[in-house]
Amino acid sequence: MAISIKNMINEKYEIAKHIVQEIGDVDCSCDELYCTHIMMKDYKIYDIKTYKNLYESNKILLSDNAYVYIEYASVDNHLPVTYFHPLIHDLYPLIYAYLSKYSDFQNITPAVGLKYFASVTRFSDIKQVVVEITDFDATASNIGLPSAIRNVLDNEYYKHEEYIDACTIDDIDDDIDSRSLFGGYGFTDALAILLVYYAYRDKPLPEDVEKILESKHGINAKSLGKVVESIKNDYKHIFNPFRVIYDIKTNQFRVE
Repeated sequence: MAISIKNMINEKYEIAKHIVQEIGDVDCSCDELYCTHIMMKDYKIYDIKTYKNLYESNKILLSDNAYVYIEYASVDNHLPVTYFHPLIHDLYPLIYAYLSKYSDFQNITPAVGLKYFASVTRFSDIKQVVVEITDFDATASNIGLPSAIRNVLDNEYYKHEEYIDACTIDDIDDDIDSRSLFGGYGFTDALAILLVYYAYRDKPLPEDVEKILESKHGINAKSLGKVVESIKNDYKHIFNPFRVIYDIKTNQFRVE
């Protein structure tokens, strides 16, 4: 078992290094699809548009060779919540990744071999890249993604002749967000609480902000820290992320 865990850690580290070295700084301002990438089992990385074109032209014959679903973001100014908890920000990439692996919609390119999901964030101001890699199926199960899809699509999500639209993705997102996964709060509320905590962790919580916390989330200044610790603990339990920081200035990697 120890050898297996060690090998898995080494694999995730190699994946993180390849992602940072091969993707570089991507401009997603014109087309957000360039932010999404697929890493194959041989470590080759394609943006999702290129991957789709290669698959449709039969240049990628086996979609089960797709191994890592990568969501990339580049930001000018880092926020602590983005730095420390990147996977809590956006459910949509996880939903699309799951559909790529398990559904057969006409507008979803198959990637049935996915083992990992990677969140990659480049912070221009501090010259760092944060990579968090999570085991894909475990994370999907922990957030209830399979059941959310069944709830919304009524078990009809394998019909290859159909398309899945953005409104349906919204409904799946809402289903998961309605669950109290992080300290008794859903994704959206947990993110809002973390934003407040990091904004005021070194100074008194303003009265108007505390009133909003109390009215929306039932939290006051005294209970905020305890709630945040619970959210952090659930984040680690749900995602169990393997976290690597790349320092652009020194070209050094460190595992956290």
